[in-house]
Amino acid sequence: MIDIHCHILPGIDDGAKDIDTAVEMLRIAAADGIKEIITTPHYEDIRYHPTKAEIAAKLELIRPEAEKLGITLYPGMEVYLTPETPRDLKEGRLNTLAGSKYLLVEFPFQEIPPYADKVIFEIMLQGIIPVIAHPERNGGIIAYPNCLVKLLDKGVLTQVNGGSLLGCFGQEVGSCAKKLVKHGMVHFLSSDAHSDKRRTPLLSEAVDKLKEIAGADTAARLLKNSQKLLNNETITSSHQPITRKAALITSLLRRINVF
Repeated sequence: MIDIHCHILPGIDDGAKDIDTAVEMLRIAAADGIKEIITTPHYEDIRYHPTKAEIAAKLELIRPEAEKLGITLYPGMEVYLTPETPRDLKEGRLNTLAGSKYLLVEFPFQEIPPYADKVIFEIMLQGIIPVIAHPERNGGIIAYPNCLVKLLDKGVLTQVNGGSLLGCFGQEVGSCAKKLVKHGMVHFLSSDAHSDKRRTPLLSEAVDKLKEIAGADTAARLLKNSQKLLNNETITSSHQPITRKAALITSLLRRINVF
């Protein structure tokens, strides 16, 4: 398996606090069958703004242990979307995912920001495709999942956290994740791991849950998409809006604690 979103680099953001933690995360990932990891430290204007050189240096600190465990590491970033993101991309400050044409971006948790359309358009003008990290945790998307459709229609992709499917972030987030998956609005499954204790780098249980929710073909497609990303191949979307009938059924099932 391939994990395209993992905060495993030591001492660079709110992920692995030190080398020992990072190495233990590698061991957990290897035992779960993860063979390739894109390291994605936060890039934010206020708290975190690692340079490409700093990320490369941190990666080299744990690469020997990763190789012993049969894991290949790649550089990346999780970029907090701001009006300045296109400029930072153009000026070479941002790591795409494993050097591909895909850039992992994060929205504020409260809403899709009003500048998102414009900023995403400017990113795509540079030949880069945004991958929205954990949309199921965004308050605006939880309230109205169909607000993602216009972005997906433009070629934007999304990545769901395995923990969201397993209920680790609460009922609302879990329900939203399932709805997005069922309607083809998710393209990647990742751990978004931050430590060796909580939010660990595990995917296999989430893959099983994904099969249960949307079928084996969907699970296989999401896993294959991660390989396509590493190969810098084109990834297509087969999303569809959530109909009023589907929304009403989901609401009813939630009331009787099915979700």
